[in-house]
Amino acid sequence: MHRRNILSISAIIVFSLALLLGGAVGQQKSVKEQIVGVWTLVSFDSFDGSGAKVPNMEGGNGSYTVSEADKTVSLSIERSSFPNQVASSVKRVATFTGDELKLDNPGRLAGGRTVTVWRRVK
Repeated sequence: MHRRNILSISAIIVFSLALLLGGAVGQQKSVKEQIVGVWTLVSFDSFDGSGAKVPNMEGGNGSYTVSEADKTVSLSIERSSFPNQVASSVKRVATFTGDELKLDNPGRLAGGRTVTVWRRVK
């Protein structure tokens, strides 16, 4: 009986430590690990230099690379609704909050900034 109690207590302690350590490790995921998945667009807003919202007329696609050092995503534009952006690389600051990803472009070509918000598909 005494041996069974020791095994039960040991199992509880191991399980508790695994939960605690798993939570701590989960909070330290890299940008690259966090960005992998399927995302849906929540919002795509552009603002001029004074902070006023301006219309968006941009579309395109390409590939991306991640910089862990400065928490940014660099987009390599392969096709765009603006031909002058094709074959260029643009940097976005990535911020993760729960299942939401915000890509902030503080250096918009037309001035101001663009903020794109994505939600992870579950």
